[in-house]
Amino acid sequence: MKEADQNIEKACAAFVDEYGTLGQALLKRTQNNLEEARCAIEDRYQGEYEWIGDFALAYLKSQSDSNDVLLCSINFERFVYCLRRGLFPRGAFFEIHLDGRVHVFSQDDRVSPLTRVYKNSRKARAFIAKHGKLGQALLGQTRYVLEEAHCLIEDRYQGRYGSTEDFVRHYVSNWALIPDDLRRYILCNGYLEQYLFTFKDAPFFALTVEDQVHVFSREQEAHQ
Repeated sequence: MKEADQNIEKACAAFVDEYGTLGQALLKRTQNNLEEARCAIEDRYQGEYEWIGDFALAYLKSQSDSNDVLLCSINFERFVYCLRRGLFPRGAFFEIHLDGRVHVFSQDDRVSPLTRVYKNSRKARAFIAKHGKLGQALLGQTRYVLEEAHCLIEDRYQGRYGSTEDFVRHYVSNWALIPDDLRRYILCNGYLEQYLFTFKDAPFFALTVEDQVHVFSREQEAHQ
């Protein structure tokens, strides 16, 4: 075997080590064109879905000014039909089926990706290795923007709780200037929990991972 062929084989093996069965499937699709396979997974990956219709609906929502599902449903069936046949938009996507999941890629760099995909998967894998399932949830929350995920865990993490109500109790217990009777009133009526998590412009959001609630501030100022 020529040295050049050996180098290509090693590079392809490293690609498979990095991306697993998905990388293997991409190499097969591109006939071992490593440059094309890497471009697909790093620049044109649209995400992983249970079925192609989930991607279709997400795409329609991303093209709309509103996330209202009803506004998307009118064109939903037509979109799935066209997507299956590579007709809309102009054969812009292809899919790879692995282990009961659908991985969607854009055919053309000019097609705007549905999600902002991390370019360096090793950094993302390191983030998940360090923070576990919480790290994985954070990447999903930030649409795989590593800088934002790091900011959340390093600057805006409020802690782990059994529920958002537990966080509210902790939050109120540190509210030293509020009279006890007023604190109890706020807790009993659930007003503060709604304000902190539910209402528009709520200062906090929560991610539930393995039955534990992890609370983050939406802005760094909220942590202070």
